[in-house]
Amino acid sequence: LQPNVVTITSLLTACFDRNNVTMARLLAGSFNDAARRSDRRLLLDIECAMIVGLCRQDRGSARIRHRVAEALCRYAEITDPYSGGSTSFRMPVRVSNALLAGLVAVGDVAGATKVLALMESSAAHQPNGYSFSMMMALFARSKQFERAAVLWKRLLYE
Repeated sequence: LQPNVVTITSLLTACFDRNNVTMARLLAGSFNDAARRSDRRLLLDIECAMIVGLCRQDRGSARIRHRVAEALCRYAEITDPYSGGSTSFRMPVRVSNALLAGLVAVGDVAGATKVLALMESSAAHQPNGYSFSMMMALFARSKQFERAAVLWKRLLYE
């Protein structure tokens, strides 16, 4: 039986539901090996599921910053054509927003700004109102009110 996107994301989600990131990494690795032999698109779906799972906000997790940093690296590998990323695949907005939410939670302005820039390029689907709202909150929390105001105006007029 070949793995498919439904079975893979279900298993990875179950691992993250139980806060078992190690098992999620092991499963993703074994799925990646199988997908390399058959379907590049499945590889991208696995990475998307890992990014979303790594950015989940588990209460009491002291390792959230490390997990979000790992998710950002995975995202960059997929979206940056200079590091071997796909030029034909555009990161879904839900995955980008999950990463943005994680970056906002840990206060990573530089990482969130990089993700927003990738979303505005052809590497990912365009940001939506939720993307801009998260970024405005991050800029406001980091006392970068001018940057938040610029996004507010874009949100109003686009």
